[in-house]
Amino acid sequence: MKRVLVLAFLVALCAFPQKKKPKGKEQSGPDLIVVKMEVRREQSMIVFDGVVRNGSDHAFKGIVLYFEFLDADDKLISRRSIEVTKLPVEPGEEGVVEAQTNSQARMVSYRIDAEDKDGRYLTLDRPGPFAIE
Repeated sequence: MKRVLVLAFLVALCAFPQKKKPKGKEQSGPDLIVVKMEVRREQSMIVFDGVVRNGSDHAFKGIVLYFEFLDADDKLISRRSIEVTKLPVEPGEEGVVEAQTNSQARMVSYRIDAEDKDGRYLTLDRPGPFAIE
């Protein structure tokens, strides 16, 4: 009886092999690396200064960052898009973020999303949330 159970177990293992994890997004790094990002208040404005780097192994057709501003309860107040570049960004190349927008009193932190010019979602190494300085 023991041999029959062991044989049935071995047949089941051979009939249903484990699935291998595909080599893809799970094993690769983020599409964009936030090298430096400073978001601060200056009078009635929010000023953006930063650098992002293409961390993938293929080029992007431009980069658009989306800054989502949050209140003290982490609820979304507003979302602003900033075009980093319209030009193709090769692997390892960097793009500079320099912009400003009107401030709102309840904005205390932000998080970042990104897309390329074709609308493809890009993963970030550090999406936030971060405090506004």
